Amino acid sequence: MTQLYQEIIYRPLANALVVLYQTVAGGDLGVAIILLTVLVRLVLYPVFKKSIEHNLRMQELQPKLKELKNQHKGDKEKEVAATLELFREHKTNPFTLMFFTFAQLPILIALYQLFSGGLRGDIAPLLYPGVPHLTEFSATLFGLINLHEPNTMVVVLVAAAQFVQAALATPKTADQKTRRAAYRNAALVAVVIGVFFVAYRIPSAVGLYLIASALFSVAQQQAAHRTTSHGKLA
Repeated sequence: MTQLYQEIIYRPLANALVVLYQTVAGGDLGVAIILLTVLVRLVLYPVFKKSIEHNLRMQELQPKLKELKNQHKGDKEKEVAATLELFREHKTNPFTLMFFTFAQLPILIALYQLFSGGLRGDIAPLLYPGVPHLTEFSATLFGLINLHEPNTMVVVLVAAAQFVQAALATPKTADQKTRRAAYRNAALVAVVIGVFFVAYRIPSAVGLYLIASALFSVAQQQAAHRTTSHGKLA
C-alpha cells in the first residue's frame, strides 16, 4: 500500500513540483508551490464541486428536516424513517460529504509531506527519466521568506485565509442573534486561533500551500455556488 501511494500520488506530485520549479516558477520554490496547489485544486475540482452541491442540498433540506422533527416529536423511530425517506426522495445521502472529504485526503497528505519534509532531502531518486535532476531547492519565496522555517507574516496570512474559507463554508442563520449563530461565530474564532498556533510550528512552505489552497477554495466555492444556485428545492 505504501509503494502504491508513493508511485500513484507522492512521486507524481514531486515531479510536478520540480518541473514547475525549473520552468514556469523560474527557480522560485514559493511560486512553484502556489502553482502546484492551483493545479491540484483544478484536478480535484469535480470532487470539490460535488461536495459543494451536496452541502447546498443539505442546507436546502434543513427547513424540511426541522418540520419532520417537530411533526414526530417524541417518536424517534418515525422521525428517522421520515428523514431517510426525505433523503431518498431528494437523492441525498448524509454520508456523501464524508466520502468526498476522504477522497481528497491522500493527495492532501502527500502535499503536506512533500512541503514539510520532502524538500529538505535529495529528491533526485523520485524523478522520472527526462525530468532534469535536482538535488536541492532554493527554498525561498521571492528570495525573501525562508520556506523551511516558520514566518510570522505567513502565519497571519494562513489564519486569515482559513477564517475566510471557514466563514464562507459555514451556513449562516437567518437571525445572527440566535444561539446557533453564537456557536457558529465561536467556532470560527476557535478555527482561527487553532490554525494560528499550528502554523507557528510548521515550515512556511506548508503555510504557503495552506494559503494558496484556502484562497483557491474560496474562488471554487463561489463558482460552484453560482453554477448550482438554479437547483433549489421546490
